[in-house]
Amino acid sequence: DLKINSYFTNDGMNLNSNKAIEDLNIEIYNILGEKVLSVNNLDIAAGNQILELSRELKFNQVYFVKFKTKDLDILQKISK
Repeated sequence: DLKINSYFTNDGMNLNSNKAIEDLNIEIYNILGEKVLSVNNLDIAAGNQILELSRELKFNQVYFVKFKTKDLDILQKISK
């Protein structure tokens, strides 16, 4: 089973995956359900990766992050 753990850092988002992921789409929503950022067609290696994100994400906020591929659909709640 594929597992993704993620959290925000000052540099972006830290992704930790137990397997490589091809064509990963990431959508980030604010607490009101508004999409604030999307990143498409990423290839992620297994292990820790830092994904640089727009500085539009504010600290002390809660976001919902959706990870999607053709075989995967995961929603995580993450605070920044």
